[in-house]
Amino acid sequence: MVTDVRDLPPIWVTTTTVTAYPAEYQDLHRRVSAADGVIFLVPIHCYTACAPAKSISEILSTAMLWKPVGFVVGCGTHRSHLAISDLMISMIFDQQACCYPKPVHITRADIDDAGAVSHEIQERLVEFAKGFASFAGALRDLRRN
Repeated sequence: MVTDVRDLPPIWVTTTTVTAYPAEYQDLHRRVSAADGVIFLVPIHCYTACAPAKSISEILSTAMLWKPVGFVVGCGTHRSHLAISDLMISMIFDQQACCYPKPVHITRADIDDAGAVSHEIQERLVEFAKGFASFAGALRDLRRN
């Protein structure tokens, strides 16, 4: 399933109790709780993940307990590879999520004028998907035992 946070109603993050938020957030919380893993597609602004990604991670904190989380990151340069680390560290320590250690970084140079991603990015996305699926499956089995 795909959720675009821009489609959710605007809120102030004031609590970690999901029942305090509109029904759309409660539904998202239920879906994340039931999922084997979560992939965040996140833009980088000023060398850090965007604020809505952090807000959503806080709202979903109880749903992401020991949940595998992966990242596909839109950034200005491949040198921004550490920019997602602040969000990852927050998720590890605040939500106790299990962050997949190999995010995919995509820059404007990786996308042609028609909006297609380069062959290299396609290969990295396939490698990411396979690795993340294995990671999520292993953690799912671990959580069940």
